[in-house]
Amino acid sequence: MTQLSDAALLQEGLQQLKLADDRATIERLLHFAALVLKANQATNLTGAKDGQSLIVAHILDSLAPLGQIKVAEVVADLGSGAGLPGIPAAIMHPNVHFFLLEPRRKRAEFLEFAVSELALDNVEVVKSKATTAGKLPRGGVGTVLMRAVAPPAESLGLGLPIVRPGGMLLLYEGRAAVPSPDAIQVAARFRASIAIRSVNVPFLNAERHIWIVRRKPISPVHKASIRSSRPRST
Repeated sequence: MTQLSDAALLQEGLQQLKLADDRATIERLLHFAALVLKANQATNLTGAKDGQSLIVAHILDSLAPLGQIKVAEVVADLGSGAGLPGIPAAIMHPNVHFFLLEPRRKRAEFLEFAVSELALDNVEVVKSKATTAGKLPRGGVGTVLMRAVAPPAESLGLGLPIVRPGGMLLLYEGRAAVPSPDAIQVAARFRASIAIRSVNVPFLNAERHIWIVRRKPISPVHKASIRSSRPRST
């Protein structure tokens, strides 16, 4: 792919994305890459066969949207799989709490192992689907990340219910630059707007987009109507 070493490739990519490229961050991301490649021998976590393809197609791809978007409050990576994008994002944001939601046993076990190996104190692994994730905060999380989980409309239906009003879902997409009628309909059901941006992933010759799906905050009038509609105790 390139004559750069894995570390130099990663550092150059992070610099292009205007993200932290200090030695500790790079070493942690490289450690994570090594864990994924080793686990790949027993469990098919990704299609990457070497460090450079993993760094470009998965780690930098996971981080590219975060160079232009700030994650809000508690973050949930829904359908985390190999920890992408959740673990690279958590390494970049050590002061933000992350939940990695993964229902498949072998992948969840890998995530727990990786979180322990990387000493990620800001990360919890939840072995469940979003609909049964009892560990998440009541009222929802500030940001949901979804990458390679399902088609857009289905992803919105899975992710938006756990986004708090005023929060957002970041949906990683390839060529999908315009929302389908089905996706618009799902977003409307959760009082959410969809904005789509093109994303440049360093060293990757492929089209990428990020869908920024924001739920509207609850207005004082709406809050009052919710309270008034609740049955009164007798």
